[in-house]
Amino acid sequence: MFVAAYTRDDDARRYETKVLEASFDDLLERARSLADDGYVITAFGRDGPTLLLVGTRPVGEHAPREILTMTLDEARTKLMYERGFAIVAWIRPLTFPNDSGGLVVLER
Repeated sequence: MFVAAYTRDDDARRYETKVLEASFDDLLERARSLADDGYVITAFGRDGPTLLLVGTRPVGEHAPREILTMTLDEARTKLMYERGFAIVAWIRPLTFPNDSGGLVVLER
């Protein structure tokens, strides 16, 4: 596993992170648990069939965040970007049809 961290010179805040493992079936549930605790998903990865989610938040901040999953095509159709959502993870398993665009995790 490779880990890198960067800070901004003018940012004196302290941050905490939380790493969760997920399967494709419980991805939304695990991502929602991070968002409910105020974490922003800042990294996403895969180790074989296991998905890894890394959440980051300023120490002491616990305001819940809105998170959802949908196919990339649905996100485009529903104009999620205009509603303030950002893609924080994009999963393209081999079982998805070529034209579906895979699954995205969106957070606001």
